[in-house]
Amino acid sequence: ENSQDGAAMMRCEVEKRTIRLLDILVPECFLSYSWGRNVTSTHKNTSWYETQVSVKAFRKRVQEDAEVVCWMDIGGGLTAGEDHVKAMEQGVRKAAVFVLFLNDDYAKS
Repeated sequence: ENSQDGAAMMRCEVEKRTIRLLDILVPECFLSYSWGRNVTSTHKNTSWYETQVSVKAFRKRVQEDAEVVCWMDIGGGLTAGEDHVKAMEQGVRKAAVFVLFLNDDYAKS
């Protein structure tokens, strides 16, 4: 099953709770990017971040085609209230591969 942020979740009957798969799997690839410009669609009243959409598509393809677990801030990398700096440091430290999506927004952040 997936949480609201897209993180893969599963029910652990031993601990009687739902856990994130990234809590038990070590991500092999860390994806670093700037969210990019916020784009709003007045037609469907939705918004998204430009670069984040591209990186999410990249992550999906790598995970499905190469069966490589990726760390990304959304979709399980971070949870509400979690120290994002610490979580990112751990993600980088554990990953075998670091992929940087460099653009002007990233360089300015």
